[in-house]
Order: sequence, then C-alpha cells, then structure tokens
Amino acid sequence: MKDGRRIFKQNGYKLHDWENCSVNTFPTDGGKVRVNVRKKNIQYSNYMKKNIEIRFLYSFEISSIHEPVIEKYEQTSSNNNNSSSRNDSGQEARWAIHLKKEGNEHQERRNCSIWQWASQGDIRQSEVFRLFEDIDNKFRSPHHNMNIDDVQSDTCDQVMPLIIQPSTDGWKNFVRQVHCAKKSDSEYEFTLVFNDEHLRENRVLESFYRFLRPYLYGRLTDIESFKLILEEKSASYFIFPGIYSGKNNITKDSIHGDKEWFFQKAPRRRVKYHYSNKIHPIVFMNTANHALGEEDNNGTLWKWEYDACAHDSPIVHGNKSRKEIEDLVKNLDENEAIRNTADLLRQENISSKMLMTDQELRKKWVDHIRREYIVNKTTAEKLLTETIRSL
Repeated sequence: MKDGRRIFKQNGYKLHDWENCSVNTFPTDGGKVRVNVRKKNIQYSNYMKKNIEIRFLYSFEISSIHEPVIEKYEQTSSNNNNSSSRNDSGQEARWAIHLKKEGNEHQERRNCSIWQWASQGDIRQSEVFRLFEDIDNKFRSPHHNMNIDDVQSDTCDQVMPLIIQPSTDGWKNFVRQVHCAKKSDSEYEFTLVFNDEHLRENRVLESFYRFLRPYLYGRLTDIESFKLILEEKSASYFIFPGIYSGKNNITKDSIHGDKEWFFQKAPRRRVKYHYSNKIHPIVFMNTANHALGEEDNNGTLWKWEYDACAHDSPIVHGNKSRKEIEDLVKNLDENEAIRNTADLLRQENISSKMLMTDQELRKKWVDHIRREYIVNKTTAEKLLTETIRSL
C-alpha cells in the first residue's frame, strides 16, 4: 500500500488500485458511456502555504458493460512477494465490474475494474450493482443528459469552464487565476494565468528558454487565452487562436495550432463535454506549453480538476481582458497598487488591526490584490503588508 493505493505488476506494467473514489457516468454522442473516477486529496501547497484540496480525475469511455461478478481478489504488491489479496477484515472475495477502456493505445492497459469487498449480503444490493444498472440504463437511453457530466457540485451560475490538466504537469505549472471578459451576450474571452511553464520534449533548452522568456514576452508567468461562443444560452463552441492542441499530448511543448493570419481567423471548435450544466464547458490542457482542446489527449493519465467557482478554490477568478492582464504583468507599479488598495480599505473602514487579526478578511484582500494586479500569492501578501503599514 502506498499513498492510499495498492501497487502491483501485470505483464510488466505497474498498475494501481485506487481507494475511496467516487464514480460518475454520462452517455456521449458516440453511443458510448464516459466514466469519470474522482478522488480528493488534502496536500500541503508551498504556493498557498497551507493544506488545500486537490481534485483528481481519471476518465475513459466504454462501449459495453456486463453484470458484476463475485471473485477472489488476487493481486501481488510490486514492493514484495507477499499476497495483498485481503482487506483489513481478512476478506478475500470482491464484487467487481470488469470494463474495457476505449481508445487506449496500450492493449495491456485497456482492462480495468470497479469493485468493492464482498459481504454476506446480496450483490444486487451493492453499490457496484447500482453503478452497473446506472451505466446499463445510459446505454439503453443514450439521449439522457448526453455529453453532460451531471455531477453534484457547487458550481456558480455564471458562464465558467471546468479546466482539466494532467497531474504530472500541475505540480509546478498549476493554474493560478482564471479571468472572464464578456465581449457580448454570446461571446466570452477566458484568460488562464499559470504559475510557470516547463519544457518536456525540448527540456535540454529549458535554461535558455527561461532566460529568453522575459525578453520575448516580458514575463515568466505563462498566460493563455481562448474564446467561448454561446448559442441559445448553451456553451457551444471554443476558439483557440494560436493555442489549439490538435491531437498532441503532454510530451509536446511547442504546439500553437489555429494560428490567425491576416484575414484568416481561428475556426470554431464544438464543445464536446459539459460539467454540471450547459454553461460550464470542459476544456483540456493537453500539452506542456498549455495548448488547449475540446478533447482529452492524455487518456492514460490522472488529471487535476480546476473549478474556479468551487468553495475555497485556490484559483482566483477575475474579469480582466487578456490585454489588461498583459499590461499589468509587464508594467506593474507596486507603489500605485499599495496606494489604491489603501484607498479602498479606508473607504470600507477597514483598519490595519482588523486585517492583522481577522484571517478571513486578510485572505479576502490578498485575493483582491492577486486578482487586480495579476501577482502570485507571495507578492500579494507583501503588497498587503506594505499597505497595512501605510494606513
């Protein structure tokens, strides 16, 4: 057992049993069912300087399903030669649904199981059997909530994408901010502010690239933008000008599809999946340079889920345009930021003592500075400290 999962080998590959996961499913327009396996971990964030909840996601599609079976659980840990085929109560039998993942390039890795330890009761009363019936019903009635991950969530009522990023890329290159600039009733511009960008395919050039980036872009922070088009109050199309991933995956780091040239505009890409409802489209970060797409090109990897509307999300949500963000990142006047913040605090009759004793209030103003001046949390904390001294 390691980090809440059993590790074992099969056909030379290291496999995992992940525990305490939730499973949600929905039918797709291809006549298949998409299975979303989610797991939450509480981990310490050096960036936030506190424990935060990280939401992990593993997704795949299936084209058929069979009834659950009862069987002996037999897997061998890769760390030793002893059997790990029992749970803490000594049980050996499990109830399992065996599934075959579609589209996996590795034939050996297409098989997977969703299971629970068997009890003395009837398998038809189990959570596994209820999941089987739910998936079977979706195959029989595929038009029910098609392409909508109808998960219970605390998402907001405003137009906002759910952002999916391979977890292997997220530890250093995580999303810090999401900004939504409304262009019209049917068009929105979303800008993502990342903590960093690291090369993979061309990692030998990493040091040179990091030296060059301030001269090329005026910043180390990675910023990417895309547009969203609504039709009949439904998020229907993405536009990814110069940052479309195509079919490329996380191993690529110089992908800039759908570039715009003179009168040639980037094409519309139909939104494929929605989260919770039709105003929350799902967008995938597919490559190391954060090229985006409407489909997941890293199907074998666990992902991070970013829901900017979720309660206590580490992501700051704002409404600045790409141009405003670029100007702030390149030309931030810290003294002006301190003066403006101090003026707002005085207008709201917030004293320095209140900010030093009320942690929730302090977090609110740190997030305000992060949002308004496009800075990281450490810089926002420093600016707020300077602001408090000036009150």
